[in-house]
Amino acid sequence: MLNPYNHEDAAQLTRSVEDVVSPIQELVQRASKEAVELIYVNDNYGDRHSSQGDLAKHALEGER
Repeated sequence: MLNPYNHEDAAQLTRSVEDVVSPIQELVQRASKEAVELIYVNDNYGDRHSSQGDLAKHALEGER
C-alpha cells in the first residue's frame, strides 16, 4: 500500500492499515512460497501508469 496519507482522515486510515499490513505481508510471502501468481493493481490518481518507484517516492514524501 503505497500512499502518502496526506488527507483529512489520514490518522484514522493509517490506524486501520496498520492492522492489515502484517496479514497481507504473510499472504504475499505464502503466495511466493507456493508459487502463486500475484496481481498488483495501481489505481492511484486514476492514471494507472505510475511506476512502483513513482508511487514509493510519492508515499515517502507524505505525512507518514
